[in-house]
Amino acid sequence: MKSPLVWATLLSAFAVSLAQPNDLLLAGNPLLGLVGYVPFLWALRRSATNRSAAGLGALFGLVSILLQNYWLAFFQDYAAWTVGGVAIAFSGYCALLGPIARTLLRQRWVGRPLAMGALWAVFEYCKANGFLGFPWGLAPYPFHQWPWFFQIIDVTGLSFLTFLIVSWNAWLAEMLERDGYFERTTGVFFALMLVGLAGYGTWRLMEPRPSRGTAQLALVQQNGDPWNSGDDLGPLRTSMKHSLAAIDSGNPDLIVWSETSLRLPLQYYRPYYERNPSESPLLKTIRANHAWWLLGNPYAQDPDKGTGWVNATVLMNPQGQIVDYYGKIQQVPFAEYVPFWDVPFVKSFFQSVVGLSGSWELGRQWTVFHVPVQGKAKTIAFSTPICFEDAFPWVVSTMVRDGAEVLINLTNDSWSRRESSEVQHHVAALFRSVENRVWLVRSTNGGVTSVIDPTGRVAAGPLPVFQDGHLVFDLPLPKTKTLTPYSLFGDWLVALFAIAVTVGLGWTARRRH
Repeated sequence: MKSPLVWATLLSAFAVSLAQPNDLLLAGNPLLGLVGYVPFLWALRRSATNRSAAGLGALFGLVSILLQNYWLAFFQDYAAWTVGGVAIAFSGYCALLGPIARTLLRQRWVGRPLAMGALWAVFEYCKANGFLGFPWGLAPYPFHQWPWFFQIIDVTGLSFLTFLIVSWNAWLAEMLERDGYFERTTGVFFALMLVGLAGYGTWRLMEPRPSRGTAQLALVQQNGDPWNSGDDLGPLRTSMKHSLAAIDSGNPDLIVWSETSLRLPLQYYRPYYERNPSESPLLKTIRANHAWWLLGNPYAQDPDKGTGWVNATVLMNPQGQIVDYYGKIQQVPFAEYVPFWDVPFVKSFFQSVVGLSGSWELGRQWTVFHVPVQGKAKTIAFSTPICFEDAFPWVVSTMVRDGAEVLINLTNDSWSRRESSEVQHHVAALFRSVENRVWLVRSTNGGVTSVIDPTGRVAAGPLPVFQDGHLVFDLPLPKTKTLTPYSLFGDWLVALFAIAVTVGLGWTARRRH
């Protein structure tokens, strides 16, 4: 690989990383997102062989993932596995991308930039989905500050924005060439797309959203240390303090704590929660008020056997009884869930080499909770994506199709120790509200606790990151519930992009022979 190509690739890795939310620019920078891929795409087209393109891809993937997600290194004793595994996997993905991108970028036809955008859209879909899915650092994320720009995703999903952004970068990259590659007429396509996005986005942002009433929610941010397994009472006291403050200041229908806010399972430790915290015991407080409580808690899906443990949300009625639960389905691979854990060799390896003490089981059901509320709304129907599940479109759209009119996310990201990590998660999540045109409520341990409206704008909060606190909000409930095209059909556009790229590559191969 020639050094100018390496430097161009590194420049892109830095620019793309600064475009995403980061420690220097907490909200990221959309302008960098418009040009950040240009040097890398130029370098790929200039690379002499597919092998060198693969090397450039691997370099881009490795540097960009470490710059954007270095906070994975704070994942306690097995940090080397989390940050190392993600870095190696993404570097490998990008190494596979490099030669395919080079092939498309070197073709002499006007649709080269659009083909590159379609390829990148398929690439990001594969990266962000499935058991090993890692939906961080996607091309549209820097544009979370431009609500008019991303309203179209209720029809197309994020893949259309990825297509446009990378196509634009590929078109700009051709300006650096001197051999007639640059097609000025392609700019007309981007101008038309921009006008269309602005028009559709403005209409959606101004659209009235009739409400049948409100539900008052109290979101509790306890800011407990997730690694201090010996301190159960400290976070419990903090959560109770803010729950009582919320009750005193309002009249909440539902009080929401964060993921794993209760470390001891309610199914088996009721006597403990009848006594603790001593100032205001949890179960006695629940019974003394009319509110329902939504708590993050380990849950045994086979309660008679005490097995089937899952990272869960549990709903408690004002009588202090568990009414229903939801167990996390999209779990962190090889950290929360390890396939074939019961195989002795697998268990021994992950316990002795990786340092994992156990594995959750996968959740067995999609749950839509129903809670009565005061006033004319009568009830609220909601589902609870746990932790990074709110970054996976397929998880959220499944919940909405099953009947959820509101999404309530319970998260505990505070192990990352970096505000940029919390903001990256918040940004990834807000697009789910637009795809499905639903309210997204985020109740977290250390941030970002907020309420996001169906256009992706923050309607309440956020609470300060890495501080305890609470947020009370009267949540408007929709008068009618209509499924968006994306809720119904998911990533239909990715399939079309995949077909187009496959046909294009086949046509290229045929021309060679």
